[in-house]
Amino acid sequence: MREIWIPESIIVIFLALPLVRTFVKQMWELDGLVWLPLLALGIAIGIFPAYGFRPECLPMLIFTLVFNFFNVPLLVSSATSRLNDNFRDQGPFVTVLVLMLLGGAAFLMIAFSPKVSAGLVSDGIQMRKIRDGARQRDYFVRIYESAAEEGIRPLIFLVPPEAGSVSSVDLVCAGLRDRGFTVITYSRRGLDTPLLDENGKKYPVSLAKLRAYWRIFRQGTALKKVNENGKNLEAERRSDIEYLLPRILALLGSGFRRADFPLILAGYGAGGSALTYLAESLDFISRFTNVKGIVSIEGRLWSAYRSDPPVAFSQPEANAGWFRRWWSGAVSRFSRLRARRITGFDTLPRPRIPSLYIVSDRALYKRRGQYRAVFETQRNSPAPSALAAFTGAGPLDYCDYPLTHPVYSLLLSGEGSKSKDPVGDTVGLIGNFAVMLLKQETAAVPQDNVNTEPAPALPDDTGIETAAAPPPEPPAAKIIIPARSAISGSFHIETRGLPDF
Repeated sequence: MREIWIPESIIVIFLALPLVRTFVKQMWELDGLVWLPLLALGIAIGIFPAYGFRPECLPMLIFTLVFNFFNVPLLVSSATSRLNDNFRDQGPFVTVLVLMLLGGAAFLMIAFSPKVSAGLVSDGIQMRKIRDGARQRDYFVRIYESAAEEGIRPLIFLVPPEAGSVSSVDLVCAGLRDRGFTVITYSRRGLDTPLLDENGKKYPVSLAKLRAYWRIFRQGTALKKVNENGKNLEAERRSDIEYLLPRILALLGSGFRRADFPLILAGYGAGGSALTYLAESLDFISRFTNVKGIVSIEGRLWSAYRSDPPVAFSQPEANAGWFRRWWSGAVSRFSRLRARRITGFDTLPRPRIPSLYIVSDRALYKRRGQYRAVFETQRNSPAPSALAAFTGAGPLDYCDYPLTHPVYSLLLSGEGSKSKDPVGDTVGLIGNFAVMLLKQETAAVPQDNVNTEPAPALPDDTGIETAAAPPPEPPAAKIIIPARSAISGSFHIETRGLPDF
């Protein structure tokens, strides 16, 4: 039984008993039943701080509030020890109708409850804090690692979605860890919501940020002002990645500090777009030669769009009549009030690192919509690339949401029937892409001849709250390449220069 079903079932029982009381004569004398709806309201409210924002519980919360409003007279009578049998006057039709409403709210609440236990994965997890003193930023790094018997595991650095952050990709990271990778992700104070700090404390969701991120998600490729917000978000993620990459390896064992240690970068949303732009930067590639590939998941590439400048209106001559001058000014002011729209592409990125783009299958039916920059980038990239979409997958189905918030998956679903194991299939697709790149690297450079020189020393302002230690010698252990994973769901894939993975 799912843990959240316990409080949900108690709520339904506490609301149903006072209603059933009308039909059962033996229950008429049980005056204490009038207090059960108030207790149900307290439990319904408590679900949200205990389990996070649960949209499927909102109908039940509203029903419980209304029920308690009409239950106030009975509560007052019970508190003053006065007899109140008004419930007997409630007709059977009304009672049955209220029971049906309760049943509908209960169905939504239970049917769309999380399919996994509440709480984040705790086994094999390390939490660290990195402080960027120059920019006054706090990064909370979460490391998913398990011991390898004969070597060290490949590393995936995953940038979470800005809305949902680490909490929305916890199962994906744990799945990649269980498939044979070491995974690092992070959340940043002031950007990610909800924030997860180094002690595992989850801070409340910022509704203002959620609204802003939702506007960017929906209109970032249509309206200029919203698009600029999306560009800023991508720039923020880009600065995060460039700051953290030289520092995260210091959080791991000495084997990860080898200059040739293969690294796969993955990012959601703005993080995926930021990786795509970094993958075309010669400076970035020269500084991080061990980055073997990138994975962009639902990255819309907002920085690739532009809007035309506003139409310039000619000013009337000085001797023009007052009406013409007034009319020209009114038209000019009105034109400035209209929202400027995106009119085309600016400069599309051209990644020089093998890239995988994972998108909703909506993109396959709306190629000229919000994903047109992704398609153009994938097809014109000078490096090998692939674009994949699972059948029935919506834009949120590559996170943990199909298991933790099924209602989100329903509201933003794809065009076909969904995979029965969406999180496992996402893990399999990312993992298989990484395995393919690692095998190519191994075939090109045998591990017996790898460069074992340590990576360049970290800058002095690492901000890592751990005691400094001299770089240890690299281990002799080899890098363990995980096995390919089976994928149960069907998916569409387009590749350029990449073998089947």
